[in-house]
Amino acid sequence: MNAFKRVGKLTKRARWGTAVAVLLGGASLIGYRLQGTSALGNAAAQAQSGGSASPQTSGQPFYAQSEAEAHHQGLLSYRDRPAEIQAVMQRMWLNDSRYHALTALFVDHEPMLPASSLRVEVQQPNVIRVAVFDNDRGAGPAREQVVGEGDHFQIYAPQANAYATMPRLTSQPTLMPLASVPLSVMPREENGTSIFSTSASASLADLFIHPAGLITSPFFANKVVTIERQGAFAGRSAWELRGEQIPTAPVLSRLGDRWHMWVDTQTGIVLRIEYYRGTDLMGWAELQDLTIDGAGGTAVSGTRVSGNWAVPNDARHVDIEEYRRLAH
Repeated sequence: MNAFKRVGKLTKRARWGTAVAVLLGGASLIGYRLQGTSALGNAAAQAQSGGSASPQTSGQPFYAQSEAEAHHQGLLSYRDRPAEIQAVMQRMWLNDSRYHALTALFVDHEPMLPASSLRVEVQQPNVIRVAVFDNDRGAGPAREQVVGEGDHFQIYAPQANAYATMPRLTSQPTLMPLASVPLSVMPREENGTSIFSTSASASLADLFIHPAGLITSPFFANKVVTIERQGAFAGRSAWELRGEQIPTAPVLSRLGDRWHMWVDTQTGIVLRIEYYRGTDLMGWAELQDLTIDGAGGTAVSGTRVSGNWAVPNDARHVDIEEYRRLAH
């Protein structure tokens, strides 16, 4: 089992873990590299048994629904979109090189369930630090901390004072040109700034910061996407996108049939998603307290990954299976 798949198993089947799979169209997903939830794992198995191989990136195969089948269902690819939407998708496709360091509070709200949040710090090309909280403020004792540097990361549960160490890949993925990506391909590659955690919210947070997998998913492909406006969101220049269900396309998400999405014009990072059923708001997630520094990957003074994330010296080192048992 390679390091990527071992890391993928960390994602716990819980509210956003399952919700993200369904939000992205998990039931019809043909290929997704991160097999962290049952829906995504089933999709990957389906790919291996019935998917068709598409071009490789970073030496790993993808699997794709045929374009003929997708078009028959009414799904839209990058090539089917108007030029202004293609421009937004391109910004979301190759976004890591557009900043050097990032800090943010990721908050998600799903109906009937408590909010959760993640404090996220990124420094390109391969430093990622995450603290998970059981509230929407990113405050108080963290439930989990993750530190990724170099060729490994440590995942720490403060309540158990235990941590596990896992290998990880640190290279940036080489993505194929977006215009050549078949429908329903999920180009999800582990890289040096991928977010991993046993928190189910981590899957969605990672798609906010690395949105390539979002825009090539059925969540995007079964919507007519338009730009409502370009303006300011939380002090940043942003596109406000609207996604409306294509009448002939299957509803691939239990999270409704419409969404609004705010996308940072500088980096392509997703700032907020609201999802609706008809006119009823079903839930939302967003990045708060966002600071992005060093456009184009140039380090400048300002945002930096802080130095207070170290695992305590007296913490117990356990294997990942034992960690999962202790943490939950």
